[in-house]
Amino acid sequence: MTGYAALFAMMMGVSAAGQSAPTGSVTGKVVQDPGGQGIRKVVVELVEGEAGEGGKEYKTATDASGVFRLEGVEPGKYFVELTRAGYFAPKKGANEWTVTVEAGKEVNGAVYKMQATGVITGRVVDAEGDPLPGSGVRAIRKGKSSAAMQPVVGDSVRNAGVTNDLGEYRIAELEPGQYEVEVEPAMSNVPAPNPADKGRQREKVLFTKTYFPGTSDQGQAGMVEVFSGGTATANVTLLTNRAYRVSGTVSGAGSAQVEQVVLVSRGGAELQENVGEGGKFEFANVQPGLYEARVVLLAGVGDGTRPPAMKVEIVKAPIVVEGADVTGLDLVPETGGTVKGKFRTEDDAQVDWTQVGVRLEAVAEPGTAGSGAGVEGMPQADGVEVQPDGTFEIADMPGGTYQLAVWVKSEVYRDYYVKSVLESGREVADTGFAVTGGAALEVIVSAKGATIEGTVLDGDGKPVTDAEVTAVPASGQRMRPDAYQVEKTNGQGQYTLRGMSPGQYVVVAIEGAHEDARSGAFATKYAAMGEAVELGEGEKRTVGLKVVEAKE
Repeated sequence: MTGYAALFAMMMGVSAAGQSAPTGSVTGKVVQDPGGQGIRKVVVELVEGEAGEGGKEYKTATDASGVFRLEGVEPGKYFVELTRAGYFAPKKGANEWTVTVEAGKEVNGAVYKMQATGVITGRVVDAEGDPLPGSGVRAIRKGKSSAAMQPVVGDSVRNAGVTNDLGEYRIAELEPGQYEVEVEPAMSNVPAPNPADKGRQREKVLFTKTYFPGTSDQGQAGMVEVFSGGTATANVTLLTNRAYRVSGTVSGAGSAQVEQVVLVSRGGAELQENVGEGGKFEFANVQPGLYEARVVLLAGVGDGTRPPAMKVEIVKAPIVVEGADVTGLDLVPETGGTVKGKFRTEDDAQVDWTQVGVRLEAVAEPGTAGSGAGVEGMPQADGVEVQPDGTFEIADMPGGTYQLAVWVKSEVYRDYYVKSVLESGREVADTGFAVTGGAALEVIVSAKGATIEGTVLDGDGKPVTDAEVTAVPASGQRMRPDAYQVEKTNGQGQYTLRGMSPGQYVVVAIEGAHEDARSGAFATKYAAMGEAVELGEGEKRTVGLKVVEAKE
């Protein structure tokens, strides 16, 4: 077989002798940790290349003893994914969860460990012990922070449930660790009038968001410990709070039609009211707190088959509700727009820009609701992929100040970092940039990112597996999403942080769930426990760390 026939046969995976190209096989076992018993019905998948790239996939399930076998696997490097209700697979290092298949050979002897998930259950009641059905309950595990210019790692940190008619809830499939339990009252649940009032209207009272064991301040929330295969109990009595009236007028929206005003609390809860004639609005039941106002506008007219598009604009001045009604407000929204940009390398090297993604994280003004970078409750654009020519566009962003967050989908670009973000020639990588009618950015990346690697040891000098190593930048870069790095240690206690910007860092290794590294509480608790490191461009440093326990 020669010429086009041979070429066609090769393309079809057939050798010149008319036989299929040799493949390999993968055999292994999935066991429970601790214990070592085999786990049945675990779905085992081999996925070629990075997740979502559309590579080859092979799937099977374990037998009664936890053993699996995949045959006819084409040669290549594959990621291993394990799925089983009631279990999770803690990944300790990228290389631990890959297999390389060679033609005509079998990969065997691999043992993968899974841990049983836990459950939080409880009851939500009022002060008299009566059930409050329909209340939303969330179990929040802290301590997950993503670094820009790093591959996206999926991690479920939020789990939710709703109370039934008895006020009971159950949240399953939780990884072991410490959780905050947050209860959001249903709008239909209103405290009963006090019989002592004898029908006279006194003050308006509402149920308020409450954290276990019974506080409205998230900073005072207690932690619920979830163990592998165990059930934790967290009963919550909802607190009440005085409600106030907030009213005023929306102006400065130009010719756009104003549809709604939205008040967003520091914790991200939203209140919505339609706008009436003359731009007037009124909220009847607003609890004390600091709020950001957003105005929902019609962005055009419908075409008869679809409703008109909507856009959201932010009001810069915060609204403070405390001790009295807030009336006579004049809300003037900031004009938003489209953010466009273009990537390039500092040396004009060729890069597959489709392996890069971007998003915008809002930065609140100091003293406003949700102050900080990328905080809950602030606008955050969905991520978009960069086009092959290095350009990107994020449309209809509300007015405000934003940071550019960048990530990569391929290991090939792990050592790249964002060297500069320019708007009209002005450097905005550290400070963020304003979106007032739109913005145009030039993003310059470099392949000379710095690296920190090392080993994490316990008090006895032994390597620590699955410790979370975090690099926190100096204060001047703390608003930058890409200045933070987080990585877990592998089975030998080793870690590697790559693609880091030049600058000063504190590197700390923590065992257990903790606050997000970008929160002020994290720096307060852990900065003094880490190692100070100063990195130059392209520099590689080895830093040994002693593990510290997470603090409440």
